[in-house]
Amino acid sequence: MNELPILFTGSNVISILEKLKSQTRRLNGLEEINEAPDSWRPVTDAPYDYDEGYGVKFRCGDKVRFIKAPFGRPGDGLWVKENFCTHTSYDHLKPSTLPDINTMHNGISFLADVYNGEKSSWMGKTRPSIYLPRRFSRIDLSVISVRMEQVNDISEDDAIAEGIEGIEEKFHDDAQDYWKDYLFVDNGEADFGGGWFMGDPISSFFSLWDSINKERGYGIKKRPWSWVYDFELRCSE
Repeated sequence: MNELPILFTGSNVISILEKLKSQTRRLNGLEEINEAPDSWRPVTDAPYDYDEGYGVKFRCGDKVRFIKAPFGRPGDGLWVKENFCTHTSYDHLKPSTLPDINTMHNGISFLADVYNGEKSSWMGKTRPSIYLPRRFSRIDLSVISVRMEQVNDISEDDAIAEGIEGIEEKFHDDAQDYWKDYLFVDNGEADFGGGWFMGDPISSFFSLWDSINKERGYGIKKRPWSWVYDFELRCSE
């Protein structure tokens, strides 16, 4: 089994720990394909062991491109990188030279656990997730499946598996699910239900995707291809 690092935002970390998120979509290595996503087609939806490695081949006319799977294959492990900080007394040290967590004053703090981002006075500078050493990671995942899919083809079940935020409202004898609109800006004048999609997890996921990827040129309207990784929580500390 191989072990590979993967970055997640604080909100995703919380969803994983609460077992609300078990799927992620990533664009790694697909830059050329997503310049004209509707012109390219994968030879197979699932990765395959080619001579070049484990991945997917895309075809566009006479052109063929091999894209390596960025986070391994089913059965591989992923360890999560997330934003963190230490006591202020360690701010001068590089992450690789920090003491062992058992001897470190106040240990490691993860920003996902800090309410509203309001750090205690003893908490030092925020360290980006990319610099989190393996020995401090608290979340291990197991890869269940890997496939290639255009983001727009997501199902309702998969949208929910992506960890979108939902609530259930009950009116008289009827219950209705509402899913967060991640592009909604609350100006204090919205009617009831403003900022939520009624019974529509796919629209909620599309708003989340665009909030992250639209400015990068990979918005929903472009129909980008993405890796789809299903995973399960193996252990957390």
